[in-house]
Amino acid sequence: TGFLYPLHLRVVWRGGSLLCSCLHDPVNSDAHCSNPMQMYKISCAAEPITLGQSPAVLRRGNCCSFSLSCRNLNGLEVTCFRPEESIKRREGNELKKIYPFWEKHCKSYPQRLLSRRIVELTKRRQLNQIFQELETARTKNVHPNRVVMNSVMAACVHCGDVDRAILIYQEMLQFCGVDNVTYTILLKGLGEASRLDAAFEVVESIEKGTAPGRPTLTEVHIRTLLNAFADAGDILRACGILVRYRSLINRMGPSILTYNILIKGYAKSDTPLEALRLKDDMIKHGTQPERLTFNSLIQACIKGRDMDKALKLLMEMKEDAERLKLSTLLPNIVTYTTIIKGLGESGDLDGVLRMVDEIKMSATCTLDRVAYGVIIDACIAAGSPTAGLAFWHEMVNAAKGNRELRPKAHTFLSLMRAFAETGDAETVKLLHECMVPKSTGPISVEARVEADELWIEAAINAGQIALEDPVEKFMLTCKEMKPLYGGLHLSGVIMRFFRDEIVPIIDDSGKCIGAVHCEDCSEINTTLSNLVRGPLPTVTKSTPLSKAFNLLLEPQNKILAVCDSNAGYSFVRHQNEQVIGFLTRQKMYSYVHRSDYKVD
Repeated sequence: TGFLYPLHLRVVWRGGSLLCSCLHDPVNSDAHCSNPMQMYKISCAAEPITLGQSPAVLRRGNCCSFSLSCRNLNGLEVTCFRPEESIKRREGNELKKIYPFWEKHCKSYPQRLLSRRIVELTKRRQLNQIFQELETARTKNVHPNRVVMNSVMAACVHCGDVDRAILIYQEMLQFCGVDNVTYTILLKGLGEASRLDAAFEVVESIEKGTAPGRPTLTEVHIRTLLNAFADAGDILRACGILVRYRSLINRMGPSILTYNILIKGYAKSDTPLEALRLKDDMIKHGTQPERLTFNSLIQACIKGRDMDKALKLLMEMKEDAERLKLSTLLPNIVTYTTIIKGLGESGDLDGVLRMVDEIKMSATCTLDRVAYGVIIDACIAAGSPTAGLAFWHEMVNAAKGNRELRPKAHTFLSLMRAFAETGDAETVKLLHECMVPKSTGPISVEARVEADELWIEAAINAGQIALEDPVEKFMLTCKEMKPLYGGLHLSGVIMRFFRDEIVPIIDDSGKCIGAVHCEDCSEINTTLSNLVRGPLPTVTKSTPLSKAFNLLLEPQNKILAVCDSNAGYSFVRHQNEQVIGFLTRQKMYSYVHRSDYKVD
């Protein structure tokens, strides 16, 4: 009901009478009733119950008890309902005197629920659902306040939709107003969208006092702007901001956060090794580098192609953690994966395997999905896709007990690219077949198309297919495909689509008018001609396989019609051409991986 505390009812049978009490706390009879405006009615199925005071208004500070008699206690009901408006007005003023925060709480309660819901949807990146929840709340006369709108604005930034965040900001200017939090979110969004000039203009307007809402320029605003330039790798402008607002940022001297932001900026700039000077400056000012500092320094060394300094920093992390007795300085999984990535790019496979063994022996690190993906990519970069395949098998086996370890499509494609280049068609086939059932997350159409192309590329590099061979050598004849008449009803041939994914359709004259896909069979009381998508892409019997395969690898083409013509190949069926066969994507795959097929 939105009140502060729940109500408790106590029903006791005493000496032939039924006693019903309403208390805030059934144990403490002196407790105040949390909702003095609530009414109660008592009734029994056996006989009506008449109370001396019915309906009874519960008074604040009193425990209202009712004594009644009935012969049958079955079907006893105690119902609660809201009082009349006159009672609300009479009791409302007295309630405000005792509980002055009650009215404010009741007004802010829906806002808190809405804000909590927005935060949950932000974690799931369901931005459209957030706006639907916002519109639903407005239809219920719940007008979002500044806190709720800031949450919506932060959701837009989190989902990468900065334009929507700016629209929310403009809407807030007209209705609920803006504050320092609003401008911090706006600066973060502009920085992530690489709109650095616009972010700098916002900070200048806050500094001059011309920004709407008259916010106060704080250290958070400056650090957000500084972080935006650091993420973009614009270290010169980042240092300029630090110099300009030094008095605001470094009131107590350079902080570890400021150093970390500048080191990250150097790591993403064209001079990454300059970040090592900041480490020396930190030690000079008595600031102990933390784990995040070391991770950024290692990343800078790897970008600067200096693996020796990166490994030296790793050893320094361990030594500082042991010397200072701080477990928070020990390398974490991010540290190791950064080192492994650098070792893979430098071609040091032994170093990669050594780091993996160190992770497995570490008490503070655990291999997760991202770590396995980095290890596999590092093995491929180091020239050993076989080692990467071994880690893939280890990852898949570990995922049987922990679904969080299931690889994503990127891992499969990385291995397929490596083995397709060497012509290992069997391994590519294995990865292609396992990508859908053993991966996690959505698989885009582009990823599926690339997997199909890599499958064909591996077979070609292995010498299993001669691309200059004509389509006639691989096509299925019309007798083998067994086309159906377009006038037939789907209900009479429905079992055919449980066996065949695609079935060609012909008209009364015997000409092919298209094909029906099994996924289109949603209405059973219709003719097959109504389910045809359109004319099939057509090639001639002399078309080389390379051109036919390129057509079949397109997502929308699962079948080609083969015509008896020497006029080349076409995407559209000609009315005067005679279809003599078909080539399907599934048939193409079966030819690719026939172990007994060899080029003549």
